[in-house]
Amino acid sequence: MELYGLAAFAGVFLLAVLWAVESIEAELTKHFELKVTAGDPAALRNDVESVLRRYHVKFELRSLGQKELVYDSELPLHTRTDRIANAILSLGKNGETEVAWDEKKRRSESLMTAVISATAARRRNPAHAARASLPGDRPSTRRDAQLIALD
Repeated sequence: MELYGLAAFAGVFLLAVLWAVESIEAELTKHFELKVTAGDPAALRNDVESVLRRYHVKFELRSLGQKELVYDSELPLHTRTDRIANAILSLGKNGETEVAWDEKKRRSESLMTAVISATAARRRNPAHAARASLPGDRPSTRRDAQLIALD
């Protein structure tokens, strides 16, 4: 009978730990550079930012020029850019407003891609492992530098 109680406690404890871990997990997002081109972007700025807030977009103004606004933005994964773009376009007058979304890779994603490609190259040809280096790597020995120079 004691084993049933222990099993029930272990099951409840495991569910509580899994729930806690899942609640800590960060929300999945997409990273974009948003460019809004208009005749007078300064006048449009507050309206554009209110549209971004309405769609729960995290944003930071990167530049405000004579013809364009540039934002660094993070959208929730399920958010569609076309709906936000249409809302921003409806703010402009005479069809002179343009919206462009440029998806950006996160720094960690590009570093992970470099690690994977370097690892794959080392597996294909271990004799020339120095050829496939990670960003910021330097040859550690004279032989590594010679191998790199031969390529």
